[in-house]
Amino acid sequence: MKNSNQHRLLRRQIRKYLKDGDQVPESFLEAINEAYHSFDKDLRQAENILELSSKALFVANKELKRKADSKAAEADALSERLARIVNNVQEVIFQTDLNGCWTFLNSAWERITGYTVEESLGTSFTDMVFPEDKETSMYHLSELVNGTEKTSRYNLRYITKSGEIRWTEAIVTLDIDAEGRLLGASGTLTDINARYVAEEKLRQASNNLNQAQTLTKLGSFEHPLHAEGSSYWSGQMFKLLSRPGHKQPNLEDLLTAIDEPHQQRLRESIIALKEYSREINMEVPVNKGSAWMMVRAEKQKGRLNRGDVISGTLMDITQRKSFEKELIASKLMAEKALAAKSEFLSNMSHEIRTPMNAIVGLTEIILREEELSAQAKRNLELVEYSADNLLVIINDILDYSKIEANKIDLEKIPFNLRKALGKLLDTWRLKADGKKVALKLDWDEQIPETLLGDPYRLNQILLNLISNALKFTKEGSVTIKAKMQADLGERFDILFEVRDTGIGIPESKLKSIFESFTQAYTDTTRNFGGTGLGLAISKRLIELQEGKIWVESKVGEGSSFFFNVILGLSTDGLVETPELDTSVSSNLNGIDILVAEDNKVNQMLIKQVCKNWNANISIADNGRIAVEKSKVQAYDVILMDLQMPELNGFEAVEKIREDDANLNLNTPILALTADAMPETKTYVERSGFNGYVTKPFKSESLLREITLCMESRAQSK
Repeated sequence: MKNSNQHRLLRRQIRKYLKDGDQVPESFLEAINEAYHSFDKDLRQAENILELSSKALFVANKELKRKADSKAAEADALSERLARIVNNVQEVIFQTDLNGCWTFLNSAWERITGYTVEESLGTSFTDMVFPEDKETSMYHLSELVNGTEKTSRYNLRYITKSGEIRWTEAIVTLDIDAEGRLLGASGTLTDINARYVAEEKLRQASNNLNQAQTLTKLGSFEHPLHAEGSSYWSGQMFKLLSRPGHKQPNLEDLLTAIDEPHQQRLRESIIALKEYSREINMEVPVNKGSAWMMVRAEKQKGRLNRGDVISGTLMDITQRKSFEKELIASKLMAEKALAAKSEFLSNMSHEIRTPMNAIVGLTEIILREEELSAQAKRNLELVEYSADNLLVIINDILDYSKIEANKIDLEKIPFNLRKALGKLLDTWRLKADGKKVALKLDWDEQIPETLLGDPYRLNQILLNLISNALKFTKEGSVTIKAKMQADLGERFDILFEVRDTGIGIPESKLKSIFESFTQAYTDTTRNFGGTGLGLAISKRLIELQEGKIWVESKVGEGSSFFFNVILGLSTDGLVETPELDTSVSSNLNGIDILVAEDNKVNQMLIKQVCKNWNANISIADNGRIAVEKSKVQAYDVILMDLQMPELNGFEAVEKIREDDANLNLNTPILALTADAMPETKTYVERSGFNGYVTKPFKSESLLREITLCMESRAQSK
């Protein structure tokens, strides 16, 4: 077989598998060759058929694509129309997956919540729900899943992106496929915030009205003036008149609840109201006088053109009537309470001043001892001065009622302000040094040497401010500054400042700290002590001296208290209290003094005080003993305590003065008492006493009073 007639694939196989010299039967090769040529022929025919099929398929595919594009355009148009419809709907349309995450939200979601659809898809449907409503939402969803409900409708709140709370109504159904598998949930959210707020306001107004009527025991009513129309009573009306709430009320029910003859008065007033439109305002008893009511009513135009009505209120004034009956009794009780208060203050003054008398008196006696060291004398002087300051404070606390009643009288005496401030700082220096707080005085040299005013009240004000400053300052300094603020001719406006580096005062408390019983911190009393009266008393005392007080402070940095007072110029200069010389004290040599005193410490004190005067002292433990002693011995002076057992000082003096046979009928009697109340002093002056000395007393003061009494008696002879 010639090679030229062999098929190309056959030649390739022969070259690949047969070696030179190998022989293959000719007939076999021809058969294979013919098979290859037949395959080529079949392949060309198949290619022709495939080409024809491809052309037909291309035409068919082109037509199919045209139809598909047409359908897609129609679907896009429909989808766009549906999207416009869905997004124009005011309600939120939503879908969630099985995990409760949003898979679809229309644009109403953004209008209601402020969150965009893009940032919300994929988040949980409870993320924006108000915390208190999440449990409600989960409950309704569980009802759907359990098959209890097919559709759930409920209200819940959403928190918008701006933080606003909005009420919505949710309608939710479950999404289930054809095979019954749960895919998620879908539904709508309707914005009902405006409606809910309006309804809530209406409910709140109604509740407030009902509560107000209940608290004030006030009922409201409305009755038609003519036959047509219906009456209205509030719930409180039924309670006030003890009428069943289910019954439709009428005007007769109101009238018959009133006791006679007030019932007839009310009928006549209603008739007048119909004819003359006069207002009704009556107090009437009801329920057989067990209660009193205030009836107020007027004629008004009825609602919905149903004719004129009587509209009014009924108030329970039983308690007010009871108060009126008790008014006189309450007034008497108040007067008794006022008297009891005065007695209490008097007793309190006596009980506090009695031990103070021993402190002041014994300190004075010890100071006279020559063998005292300089430091001991200095310490005792500070004790004495501190006791004086303490006494001022005690006086003002006990006399707080006088401050409230504007009965404080200020003295106008000459004093050295600079020396007073120096003594005041010396009093607190030990405490300041103990706390390692610097105590400084900043003095304005323009201030005159001697001023006219009340040094004791001024001392009390500064004492309180310095005490507070040291109390609230752990480290740093306390500075007292006195500055001439204005020269008013014969008067001066002096500005004081007490500045500290302490804990400071919150801005919210800067005004209230000057009120009575008020402190800047709720734990001040527990941590630092104090009554909360100091600044209030200081404020009133400053105002009495034509000044004012204010404060500047920062928490953690300190406080500055400022106040100014108007002080006069002393033309006479400072009058120092002179020391009693020997000639004055020798006037008491050998005189007999009867001391009526029940307190053993005060007895001992008076004996020691009078020891230097060479006087003969006789002690009476109570008023009765004093009267008995006065009958058997004539005395030059009697010192009489007021509060004593068996007979008080007033009773004892009365018995001495009314007994013509008493040896001391005309003897000078000095009230020596710890009761410093002004009314007590007034009572003493008209009760047979010749003088008044308050405890604690200085020996010089007592000596002066005794000397004056004796001189007065000598001149009268």
